[in-house]
Amino acid sequence: MIIQSDSLNPNNGVSINQDNPSVLNVNTEIQGKVVKGDFDLSKYQGKVFRLYLDKSLSLIINQGEDLFWLLVEVNLPEKTYSYENENFSENPLEEPITLRENPLNLNNIDIFVYSLPNEDGR
Repeated sequence: MIIQSDSLNPNNGVSINQDNPSVLNVNTEIQGKVVKGDFDLSKYQGKVFRLYLDKSLSLIINQGEDLFWLLVEVNLPEKTYSYENENFSENPLEEPITLRENPLNLNNIDIFVYSLPNEDGR
C-alpha cells in the first residue's frame, strides 16, 4: 500500500504494478526531466529497500554516495514458502511434496513515498 509522506504534496509518480505486484513502477517528472524505472522488489525481501535520486536526477537503489533525494522506502518481509502436493495417491506418504516460494505482493506492504524536490532542490 502506498503511503504518501506529505498528503498536501503527494508524489503520484510511484505505483505498484498490478500485473506483477512485486514490481514498483516510477514514472514522474522532476525539474523538467522524466524519471522512469521498474523495480522488482522480490530480490530485496528481508531488507529495507530505498530508492533515491542522485544529483543528476537518476534513480539509485540503496547506495550511500552522492545522493540527493529519498523517493521510496519499504521494509520488506522475509520470503515465505508453502508446501504443495504434486500428485495425489492413496498413500499420502508416497506423495511428492514441493516447496514453493510465495510471490511478493506489494499491495500488502506499507510503501512510504516521499514528495518530489522543488525547483530549488528542497
